[in-house]
Amino acid sequence: MGILEKYVLVKWGKWFGLSSFFLLTILLLQLVSESSEQLFSGDLSSIFSWISLRCLAFIPWILPIACFSATLLTLSFLMIKGEMTGILSCSFSVIYCFRSIFISGFLISIVAWLSMIYYHDLKQRLEFESDELSKESHFQMKIDTMRLWYFSRFEMERKKGKNVHLYAYDSHGNDSYRVRAKKAYWDTQNHWIFEDGYFMGFASIEGVPMINSKSQQIVWDTDSKRSSADSGKISPSFYKKFDSLVFFPGMDNPEVHMLLSKRAQKLSFFELNKVIDTYPDRDSAHIFPYRYRMYQLIWNSLGCLLSIFCGLFLVISNKNQKLGQIIGMSVIGVLLFYAFRTVFDSLGENGILPASFCAGFPYFGIVLVSIFYYYFSDFKDSIWSGGKA
Repeated sequence: MGILEKYVLVKWGKWFGLSSFFLLTILLLQLVSESSEQLFSGDLSSIFSWISLRCLAFIPWILPIACFSATLLTLSFLMIKGEMTGILSCSFSVIYCFRSIFISGFLISIVAWLSMIYYHDLKQRLEFESDELSKESHFQMKIDTMRLWYFSRFEMERKKGKNVHLYAYDSHGNDSYRVRAKKAYWDTQNHWIFEDGYFMGFASIEGVPMINSKSQQIVWDTDSKRSSADSGKISPSFYKKFDSLVFFPGMDNPEVHMLLSKRAQKLSFFELNKVIDTYPDRDSAHIFPYRYRMYQLIWNSLGCLLSIFCGLFLVISNKNQKLGQIIGMSVIGVLLFYAFRTVFDSLGENGILPASFCAGFPYFGIVLVSIFYYYFSDFKDSIWSGGKA
């Protein structure tokens, strides 16, 4: 690395550090003012965990803004002091002068990417908000059109619920069987185990479901099938109280449905990937927000590099303008980016357009606007110079 590159990198690093510190301080002060009771009510370790997690959550979008502002300020002050003119007059290319900044932006993008995909794991290691995992709440699972589960109280961490109701249907939508139990849990062998409940089996086109007294599992009496022409409600053909009922291994795995009970923004990258890969219906509207969020995290990781690129184009395009005009154009660019983001968030989360396209368009859109503005400025300057001549 040459002396010129080191000089530019040191200048850029100084502004990047100051910008990051300023943004992080402002956000933390706002959080402290909004959550002062929660912050100062715990011990020192919980306060540290609270602050650490909030900082980790801010990193993915603080870093691109800091990269953008550092690029603007570095190049602007180089132009104001006349140093940029001296650098270019020595036949140094713009790429050579600022390649160290692009390399730094690439490395910072990797840091932002790692902070996003490992945020959930770091949160668990810090053991903050662990009480939220043990809280009980109602829980529901819908397995295609075949089964519907409902728990009045469910512990996400232990995969254990109370007052469970299970409704099963045949391929024609008729009742197949129902289960009501006081408790049900997902064991280490990937079984659902019901305790202390009632089982009702209805005659369906597959037969009559009943409980095998030896295995405590559901078996089918295929000799008592219901005709597909039969209609209307029927009474259960099999009714039994049980102490324990065991489902087949892997049947109705609750993990994906537990993830779907949370908002897409609260899931880690690996959890989002798991939802998309294991959900039975890949075209279901239920996973549109989760697929879009995964692509959004992928594109967010490039935010630092693209922000440096846009900042460089913006300053070079305004070499004859004042710092205030550059800041004004920067604000317009940020507003334009968030306008793109707002529109394409709605399109991507609702599956109107492909998630990969909607997640990437705000970034490519703002890059294309920057390139257009650069060439438009050169064209305007050439016309202005011709008119003056």
